[in-house]
Amino acid sequence: MPSHLSLLRTSILLSLGLGCTGGKDDTQVEPWTSVPFAVPEAVAPSGSKVCAGAEPIYGRSDLYTGFYRCPDGTAHRVEPGSADPNWDHQSCENTEESRSCETDADCSEGSHGRCVTGSSEPDGASLCGCVYSCATDDDCTDGRICAAAAVGETGLERATCIEARCTDSTSCECGFSSFFDGCGYGLRTACRADEDDCRVDDDCDGDTGYGPHTCSVDYDQEGWQCNAPGCVPGRPLRIDGHSRTADAAARGDWGTAVVVRPVPPATAAVLAAHWSAVAALEHASVASFSRFALQLMALGAPPALLDAAQQAARDEVRHAQLCYGLAAAYVGTAVGPGPLPMGGFSLSVAPAAVLVALIEEGCVNETLAAAEAREAAAHAEDPAVAAVLREIAADEAAHAALAWRTLRWMLQQHPSLVGVADAAFAAAQPVVRGDAPGVPGCGMLSAAARREVAARCWRVVVVDAWERLSSGP
Repeated sequence: MPSHLSLLRTSILLSLGLGCTGGKDDTQVEPWTSVPFAVPEAVAPSGSKVCAGAEPIYGRSDLYTGFYRCPDGTAHRVEPGSADPNWDHQSCENTEESRSCETDADCSEGSHGRCVTGSSEPDGASLCGCVYSCATDDDCTDGRICAAAAVGETGLERATCIEARCTDSTSCECGFSSFFDGCGYGLRTACRADEDDCRVDDDCDGDTGYGPHTCSVDYDQEGWQCNAPGCVPGRPLRIDGHSRTADAAARGDWGTAVVVRPVPPATAAVLAAHWSAVAALEHASVASFSRFALQLMALGAPPALLDAAQQAARDEVRHAQLCYGLAAAYVGTAVGPGPLPMGGFSLSVAPAAVLVALIEEGCVNETLAAAEAREAAAHAEDPAVAAVLREIAADEAAHAALAWRTLRWMLQQHPSLVGVADAAFAAAQPVVRGDAPGVPGCGMLSAAARREVAARCWRVVVVDAWERLSSGP
């Protein structure tokens, strides 16, 4: 096992009060692993701005969705339609260890609520909660419309209320956008225009190592752009199921001055984009830890955990400053964060929900972040970059230990949530997409290297720590 993984595992096990001998070795790391309907064709309303050759999209029960699909594969909202609110799901059996509902009748906060298990894995899930669907726009809150599952080739598993920046194609071609940011799907409609950067995914080049660029509209973007997943290991700020970050801005108050070795202009541009994306995630982590601290207070956590959570937020401020400093050093101009979009922010304090987020964002992501930063530091040939990465790695290891200590405390307070935790770990195994080559000498690992680090860390650190913790004394 690489020495830095051994040290990381030891620090986590010691933080849990567990022995640190034996455990998993790393000698054998396993690899990771629209339909036409025979119904009368709908006709787009006269004057609709939709591409030539567009055909209506029908969903379950032969219902006209109000969307059309163009020959290039893009989907567009032409007019209000309808959807079958039913979908294939696994109803709760009332044997789950943590439940927020007993029957469908308990799910009344939205339309067409169903009380379902959180997973359809063969061994069953131990978390049961409400999931909602829609049949028409009337089932959705203001600013949202109903999109049938057939509209989205990815991201839609059932008819869902999505954000609507346009509701029909009378004044613009109202496109459907599905963007997977590495953590979840952002679904919305938005007007297309001639000045957009792209129309289809094939218009986009590149891969950040977290996944390929896709043509979509993300958060507060004005037009269609080539977006790439930006959810990297670390504690993300998740709102509505996906990672939220601030756009880059020309400001110098967030960047700590860093002097780096000169690199060719093309390489500098790649590194500037990489460090700007990492900095935005570190910046968002400040808000994530602030939310975590509030959740701890709501759950009655001891002062040591609260103090460590506040310290972690301060660490993330420093990480963001260092990474924005690296981005500025490579691009040659000041770089910092713009306003962090917080629309839809919520604070869940239900123990089961807090536990699942803690495992995914802290026990898994923070642990992997520490391992990846240490590996990147080992390959960095620029001493300034290596120093930044070593500092981040040390802090992320402390944040990972905090997450594991919090998990131990929560399970002591709520022993019935052990099954919830087991299911959360089973669902949290990391995946690193793409084949980006990276610039290891400047701290940017290739996708292949990141996959190897994640696989080893998952097996010999995360899985081992959970097995020891869940097995008890």
